[in-house]
Amino acid sequence: MIKGVKNSLYSIFIIISAILVVMEASISRVFPIIDYYDEMFSIIIFVMFLCDLHGKINKNIFKIILALCLLIIIGTFGNLMTDINLNAFIMGVDALGVIKVFISLISIKELTNRTTKKAIVSALSFFISIFILICFLFYFVTYSGGNSEFFSEARFGIKSYSFIMTNPGELGYLLMGMFLLLTLDTKKRLLIKMMTLFLILTTTKGPQILFVLIFLFLKFFIGKKRINSIHLISITIITLIIGQYQIHNYLLNETSVRYILNLTSLQIAKDHFPIGSGLATFGSELSRVYYSDIYYQYNLSSIWGISPVYSYFINDNYWAMILGQFGFIGCMLMIYVLYKTYYLIKSVKPLVNVEEKSVATALYFAFIIGSVGSAYLTSSSGLFCFMILGLYLAV
Repeated sequence: MIKGVKNSLYSIFIIISAILVVMEASISRVFPIIDYYDEMFSIIIFVMFLCDLHGKINKNIFKIILALCLLIIIGTFGNLMTDINLNAFIMGVDALGVIKVFISLISIKELTNRTTKKAIVSALSFFISIFILICFLFYFVTYSGGNSEFFSEARFGIKSYSFIMTNPGELGYLLMGMFLLLTLDTKKRLLIKMMTLFLILTTTKGPQILFVLIFLFLKFFIGKKRINSIHLISITIITLIIGQYQIHNYLLNETSVRYILNLTSLQIAKDHFPIGSGLATFGSELSRVYYSDIYYQYNLSSIWGISPVYSYFINDNYWAMILGQFGFIGCMLMIYVLYKTYYLIKSVKPLVNVEEKSVATALYFAFIIGSVGSAYLTSSSGLFCFMILGLYLAV
């Protein structure tokens, strides 16, 4: 009976947390404290995981945790060296922002059993089905009515749909996580899944379009076969073709903020070799909120999007943040963490459901590809998707 109560409480906690994370941007407009719920959740779930260890831990999971610990140590030393934002709270929240998706995935994977997985997936699928149905109806009503409140800039002649989220990218990543969750559900929900794929495409964002293409490629062309180097090359070619807009505007356009952040992060990594400038100092949300002196030191404070007056592009590039804050060593550690996390996903055995693995792999690739021009790996939408990946990995 005690075990049953424990399972029920755990399931309720995950269900409520997932809903709060999905709605975080909207709820935080009324209750700003909710903005920190994803960090609070990652702490609670990781502590639960540690308490449940009983001396046993998966070798790959241990390596991921060790690499993340080393990353935070490196960041802390960076702060000590630069003496910028040397505040325990600021540094702690920034550190959680970097590691929360990984520790949440690991914790949910290890804490979830078959009973709780079924309960969580079933309950969340019901909530998500309602969300998607409303989102789908709103698209047609508002698009035809010319309501710009739910849309962003047009791409390919189509207005980018954001619904009630802050931008189309955020909606797109949440929808991808929802699609994986619906795939895990024992109920087919085919119509809702088709709506979800359609809505993902309406965001018109590169990573979201690639998610759909990679999912279809893996499901219908790869099937039960393991992904090999030829498959990865094929996915890379698809990415390069679809990602021309991102490549041109984010990586090659010398006037774009992302290009400037990339270039500056490399200079910071060289100047503060080999550990970078430290936590909450460059390219992260906390470096924006508690405006870092680094931006003054590298003459970035007068650039629109990075200036203290308008700074909302600062946290728009994941790898610039990693390289600038953690240096070359930290960058290698994060690549290692991402590889080991991918290894967990691709090593799921036995392969019972081709669609589940195809969606999970496509979702992970979409985040890796998207990290070149965005920082959703540190966002609430990133946390939601990695929570669902944790459920996928749970046996």
